[in-house]
Amino acid sequence: MTPVVPETPETPVVVTPETPVSTDDPWAPPGEEISVSPVTPVTPVPSDDPWAPPSTGERPVVVDPEDELWNSGSGSTTGGGSDTLPSSNTGITLADSGHPHTWTYPTGRKIQPSDVYTPSATSGETFTYGGRQVPIYSQPQSRQVRSGDFYWSGGRLRYSGSRYTATFGVDVSAYQNRNRSNSTINWTAAKNDGVQFAMVRAAVRLYGSAGTLSADQYYARNIDGARAVGLYTGSYVFSTAISVEEALEEADMMIRLLRGHDINGPVCYDWEINGSSYRNANVSKEMATACAIAFCERMKEAGYTPMVYMSQLVGYTKYDMGALRTYLKWYPQYPSRSTASPYPNFRYQMDIWQYSSSTTVEGIGTNIDVNLWFWPK
Repeated sequence: MTPVVPETPETPVVVTPETPVSTDDPWAPPGEEISVSPVTPVTPVPSDDPWAPPSTGERPVVVDPEDELWNSGSGSTTGGGSDTLPSSNTGITLADSGHPHTWTYPTGRKIQPSDVYTPSATSGETFTYGGRQVPIYSQPQSRQVRSGDFYWSGGRLRYSGSRYTATFGVDVSAYQNRNRSNSTINWTAAKNDGVQFAMVRAAVRLYGSAGTLSADQYYARNIDGARAVGLYTGSYVFSTAISVEEALEEADMMIRLLRGHDINGPVCYDWEINGSSYRNANVSKEMATACAIAFCERMKEAGYTPMVYMSQLVGYTKYDMGALRTYLKWYPQYPSRSTASPYPNFRYQMDIWQYSSSTTVEGIGTNIDVNLWFWPK
């Protein structure tokens, strides 16, 4: 089921962020500065995966460099470098020959944003965000949820507005598995605790200069477990792509990993930055948008429903929101439980609001990402 965008959205309401957001870490509420302490892993593993939940004040940094399916394939895990591809290149060849990309790209050079999309129209108006003027795009649906539509109950947010039916869900990765005694999430217990959908990480590209791409060690167990108890289940890749080629590589990997698993939800492109240490920090707005579109179109061709995850920082400064208007959107913002009238302070309507990273869910644990999915009535 894909939420339907009304043909005539309401006139956008200009919103100025209360506090400029200086971080793109999904583990922190907007406006907070983030300081990540150095961590010494128990075993020597790559140390630039940002999705480790807080434990004792520091983030454990463990990633899954091994994946039998991917490592046995022909996909490359490198990116960047020269603007010229090898002379033998005849276009983008994806490892998954069952779903070849059908777009026509130029050969002999890297794919440029102009090869992927045409910039969308703006309204001519701007708003201030983080000390800069941000254009307002004409075509995306403006935010339809409002202050007063939400309230806290039992430590969780509830939606009381009239436009949508809201469902409650979680997003998980291998970190939740590693915090379980048998490395297995109890999806039955999670469902009994009110969970209605799950977004499962399947792959991650690290933020260091190498940009290593690998599979989440427990993605198959999590997808199959969530589906076995009847949860609406999607998947996502954590991306730091710096080129269209890398975004397509990530899409191809996701297609290979998801083959044979019965997901019935979207596949999400989760592209994030958190300061200058991220390899994609200086990627242009045009390239970031092109990467998202290339990933989404690739997943669409393979029969999946694409989605894009974006913070305020990425949505306002790195994405052409008009160009992404046809894709589902997932937005993180964490209001304090003391906030009287919490709501997602983002100009454009999102399909999923990730509203906390510190909620306890039975069968999974503590410090869990939880979300509300808005389904139009």
